[in-house]
Amino acid sequence: MPADIDDAHVILEQGLAPETLAMIDAMESEDDMIKFHFGLGTGIRNCWGLWSGSEFQKYLVELGFRHPDDMSGTILDTFWRKRHGKTFDIQDYVAHYAAYWKEAEKAEEEEKVRVEAVKQRIRSMMMGLQLESRDATKIRMPDRVYNSERARQLAPYAGGVFISVRNSAWRTEDDFVTEGYFFTPATGKIHKVLTPEIAETHSVVAIGRTAWFTGVTEGRTILIGLRDNTRFHIPLPQAGPPPSLGFHGDKLLAVYPKAVYQLEESRWELLYSGDILLPKPGPPPELHGNVLYIRDEGKHENNKRLWLLEIGPKPKLVSLDKDVGLVGWHGPRCENSYSYAVAEDGDLWACVGGCITRCSLLRRSENGRYSIAIINNSTVFDNNLFGSEESDQGLTVTAVKILPNGEMVLAGACGLFRLVGDRVIQDFSFTNTRQKIPLKNKDTVYHWNWEPSKLMRLEDGSYLISGAFGGIYLLAKKDEEGWRLQALDEEFGEPLFW
Repeated sequence: MPADIDDAHVILEQGLAPETLAMIDAMESEDDMIKFHFGLGTGIRNCWGLWSGSEFQKYLVELGFRHPDDMSGTILDTFWRKRHGKTFDIQDYVAHYAAYWKEAEKAEEEEKVRVEAVKQRIRSMMMGLQLESRDATKIRMPDRVYNSERARQLAPYAGGVFISVRNSAWRTEDDFVTEGYFFTPATGKIHKVLTPEIAETHSVVAIGRTAWFTGVTEGRTILIGLRDNTRFHIPLPQAGPPPSLGFHGDKLLAVYPKAVYQLEESRWELLYSGDILLPKPGPPPELHGNVLYIRDEGKHENNKRLWLLEIGPKPKLVSLDKDVGLVGWHGPRCENSYSYAVAEDGDLWACVGGCITRCSLLRRSENGRYSIAIINNSTVFDNNLFGSEESDQGLTVTAVKILPNGEMVLAGACGLFRLVGDRVIQDFSFTNTRQKIPLKNKDTVYHWNWEPSKLMRLEDGSYLISGAFGGIYLLAKKDEEGWRLQALDEEFGEPLFW
């Protein structure tokens, strides 16, 4: 147990391994010592009693320190200075942390004021829906065999369903593509779609009767459209890497990092060009009115933000969590949005939350005002910004779809729902949605949480449902078995060459 800072340095110098000392000597700044906050820093805090009131801890408190993290950080930073022959005044560190805690306390007081104001706002924004779930059909999700495909668009096409699938297996986390797949209802199989013109697909989208593909072949960027037996070869509006493909009604969009174009017959119309850097979309971007909706892919399937680009004389890009004006340190959580849909009247419906937080469903009217259908898995706000076990109704809604007839369907790990008037009606209840999945060629397993993000109702009344973390399922009624979920992405049909 050291008696003072100098004694602590002596003990570290004598006790640390030569390779650790060499690592510290190679560091260019004491700021790099943050790498030891866990590990060596944890050992200092625990072994020297900085949490438990040791004599050394009392000595540091008398100097003016108040938190064990600050104490261990100062010991490490000054040890770096000693190793590098630099002087230090311990009171400089005391003053630094005192200023930090003063600012933190001020921010905490401001957050308390914000929280009370947000609670009042949320109460006024609640839509007053009622949940009906007593007659829901129970469906057990089948056990998965391996990790699964992650659909980013489900669209009717050529008598089946065109599926845009995210693929980043051979890329970095931020460098992903979307590829085309096709579901044939007659066979119940999903097939990967290949086109002879494109060697490396980057982005795909289906709009009405046309499926669009863009990618690269021998360094050339290519865009083709397939409609019935007709092929469209359209020059792209910009040279360089392929754009992300999106849509505006029945028209194709080409979304670049700083520009957006719309295809008019065979001519590109520039909708936006400026200095705003647009996020790379996962699902195809959608233009409704003068607002372009872009959902990015976040990090490791988390924090998938929904962005709104207002196109006009003064373009503006804002994320949904900033636009709603409710999010702060103490909740609620709106930074993650697995799914959204825009109604004919221009209203945006967005599922937010999920992953490690409870789920909510927001409505943004065309005039920019927000209301709340579901807050933290419940139709009732319990005055807790993160929700609670007592008020949790199990409404883990992560997917929203507006059907052609205007009916709204919602899906989540807990089941499938319809929003009718002021009622949320649960038609199906899902179980076994958290599973351990074997990794290919390995003995280890990881947990897989099904959080649906895309759904589509087929002509026979069945549903295709896909999750943000993967899994493409058919929810259909089998005469002899009743309703059941069938995994479609664990056994693919032969590739289709279009």
